[in-house]
Parts: sequence; structure tokens; C-alpha cells
Amino acid sequence: MKKTVYLVGPIGGLSYDDATKWRLDAREHLEDVGFTVLDPMSGKECLKNDKSIGVGLNNTKYVENGYIYHSDLFRLNAADIILSNLTKLSSRPTIGTFFEYGYATAKGKTIITVTTDEYISKHPFIVNSSIIVPTLEDAYDLLSKMGR
Repeated sequence: MKKTVYLVGPIGGLSYDDATKWRLDAREHLEDVGFTVLDPMSGKECLKNDKSIGVGLNNTKYVENGYIYHSDLFRLNAADIILSNLTKLSSRPTIGTFFEYGYATAKGKTIITVTTDEYISKHPFIVNSSIIVPTLEDAYDLLSKMGR
């Protein structure tokens, strides 16, 4: 059975391209080596014209009816591994991403964190809940070694 990887990382405060480009690249790479990939940006093409994704913009309908929250929980529950890219942060707090860390940790999920930010990489919640690597390529290599 294929293992499933859920792609998490900042969305709010980023452009659509900044929030999706790395996810599209990750999907392509990981699917090529046999993983199933889940992406929280799937189905949110309505945000393409937003200069900065956030509550109160074009995604209000997703926030008000709980779509984002419930779809993220569904993906977290379905995933075996969480790949978190913290290499591109916005000026907004990454509330969703860190909710996902807590939930995934409580569920015993493997979390791989990609960051070179010293504060993040040495924070006790990140250090104790995840495997930390400096690049997405390192994460892909690690996932390949973990098996599918």
C-alpha cells in the first residue's frame, strides 16, 4: 500500500504562486517515487488573483463554512507523513501550519520539517516533534529512504 504525504506550510499572507509552486514540485517528485500526495491548496484555484491570501478575501466562503478546517483534518487523518515547508514564511503567523503540527503530533504522525531558520529549527516543539532538514531535496531523499 502506498504511503500518503500531506504537504503543509504557510499559505496566509503569501501569493497563490508562492503557496502552490513548491507543492506542485513536491507532488510531482513524490508521486514519481510512489507516494500519494495530499495538498491543502487543491481546489482553491479561486485564490489565483489574490495578491495575499487571507481571511476576508476570496476564500471567505471556505472559512465561514468550515471547509478549510475540516478538509485539513481529513487530509491529516489520511496522511502517514507530514511534509512541512517552512522555507518561505509570510509576515502573518502560520496558525494553520502549527495547528497541523499539534494535531499530527497527537496522532503520532511522522513530520518532516524543511527549514534553515535557526529559531524554528531549535524551537523545542519543532525539535521534539519532527525530523528537520534544510532543503526540500533533502526531504525527498529522506522520504525515498523511508520507503513507500
